[in-house]
Amino acid sequence: MNFINRLYFFSFGIVLGVVIIMFSLGNRKEMLSFNYFPDKRVKSFLTQSEVFFTDKSICKFNSIGLDTTLLNKYIMQSIIDFKSSQIRGFDNKKYYLSFHHKNDSINTLIYLIFEKNEAFVKLVNLKLVK
Repeated sequence: MNFINRLYFFSFGIVLGVVIIMFSLGNRKEMLSFNYFPDKRVKSFLTQSEVFFTDKSICKFNSIGLDTTLLNKYIMQSIIDFKSSQIRGFDNKKYYLSFHHKNDSINTLIYLIFEKNEAFVKLVNLKLVK
């Protein structure tokens, strides 16, 4: 078999493989996400679940000037502080997420404190660090 025939078969195999992959992975409603790391798993869980707000958290959201409809954006921009979080050995797990918010040229660090139970996820509190 000469080089031209081998190149033809190789190209045919590549094109056939690409077409099969396009058909099998192309018609998805949601993008594929591989959440191997713990912070990605927690963020995707928080964004996909319905989050309840306490009265205290809504009051702090309004006083800081944040919008509750942009909570998913704040979660995805945040960094999870696993050292402060209460995860192992607790029934109600608490996650501390921190993100920087720039308001009137003042850069503040805001901690979102989530409480995760078997039944619900709720935003318990917000802490400001300047």
